Amino acid sequence: MPDCDKPMICSACCCFYTACDFDDVSLLCHHSSDCLCIRSSSCCAMGVEPRGVGCTADKSKDECCMIGLYCCDCGIVTPKVLCASYRKCLCLQGAAACPGSPAYMDDFVCALYCLACAPQCGCCVTAPECPAIDMVKAGQSVDPKAVSSEPKMDR
Repeated sequence: MPDCDKPMICSACCCFYTACDFDDVSLLCHHSSDCLCIRSSSCCAMGVEPRGVGCTADKSKDECCMIGLYCCDCGIVTPKVLCASYRKCLCLQGAAACPGSPAYMDDFVCALYCLACAPQCGCCVTAPECPAIDMVKAGQSVDPKAVSSEPKMDR
């Protein structure tokens, strides 16, 4: 029997997944992604801090140049990962990391139409932990330096 109190994988392939979380439905959406040297994020969700307006670069987060428009920002950063992201909209949430990252996800996953075959077989399997999404739920900002390029995917 699936645990409906936790996010359940809907679809997944290798290093990314999408899950349904009926216990935590957020109003509107938020996302953050780092891909090579490009960082982008957006937030229209309630209870999450705005992105700022104008040049919002934060050197402590290795940001070289960031342009913010209150609900979104985009810019150039010192690369830490190949790709890492999270997103949450209404009851859907997702994460991706290549290579695996403890801050986003570090398990190999495979599922389609809520039927999973990795990391375990079953229907409506609980999604891997994503500390980045948990931090946003708690009202904290995700620290890009928490992203590690050390992959755990050993399956």
